[in-house]
Amino acid sequence: MHDSADHWNVWLGSEVVCDVTRTDQFTVGSPDNSIAGAHSSLESAAAQVQGWVRWSGR
Repeated sequence: MHDSADHWNVWLGSEVVCDVTRTDQFTVGSPDNSIAGAHSSLESAAAQVQGWVRWSGR
């Protein structure tokens, strides 16, 4: 969900699993630190999140 011009929450069902924040990079972070990263594009950040979802079996 695109919350603002520079922030997105990533939901799986009713749970926010991580967020993406744009500063000079697109930073991915989760509350439990199971997913984290910094990317030069939103597409790359999304690919990390999609890979984590597949890997985690969620």
